[in-house]
Amino acid sequence: MMVIDTSKYEGHTPAPWAFRGPQGLDIENETHAVVSLYDDPRMRTGGEADMQLIADAPLLLAEVNRLKRVLFWLMDSMDDDQRNDTDKLKERAVHPSIADFVQRLAEWGFNNCDNGYVWEAMCAVIEAGERGDLDDLIGCYDDDEADEYFKNKEEEK
Repeated sequence: MMVIDTSKYEGHTPAPWAFRGPQGLDIENETHAVVSLYDDPRMRTGGEADMQLIADAPLLLAEVNRLKRVLFWLMDSMDDDQRNDTDKLKERAVHPSIADFVQRLAEWGFNNCDNGYVWEAMCAVIEAGERGDLDDLIGCYDDDEADEYFKNKEEEK
C-alpha cells in the first residue's frame, strides 16, 4: 500500500484552480496565479506546497484509484464460486479489454441482476471475441497494452 505524506501540502492554495495560457503554464485560482512556469525563470512563481502538490498528482491519482477499488471490493457481494467461474471464463478472452469487460459485467451483474442472465451475457461476449466478431473493436486498443496484459497473466500462473 502506498502512503502519501499529505503534510507537505499544508498551506497550498485552495481550490478551484484553472489552467491558462498557451505560452507557458499558468495555474490560477479566482484571485491570483497559483503557479506560473515559463522558459524565462523570472516569470516562474509558485509556493513550495503548490509545487509539491502538482508534482505528486500522479501519486494522488493512483491513490484515488486504489481507494475506488477498495470501496468497490467492500460493496462487492460476489461469492467464491462466481469469482472462480469469472476468472476461468476470462482466461478465454482474446484481448485484455474483453477480460476487463467481463470482470466488470460480473461485478455489476452478480450484485444487481439474475445470475443466469449475467452468466449468459458474459459467455456471449467471450464467444463473440473467439469468433472474431469483436476484432474491429479490439483493433482500437494499443497492442503494447495487450502484450503487457497477457505477459503479466502468464507470470501470475
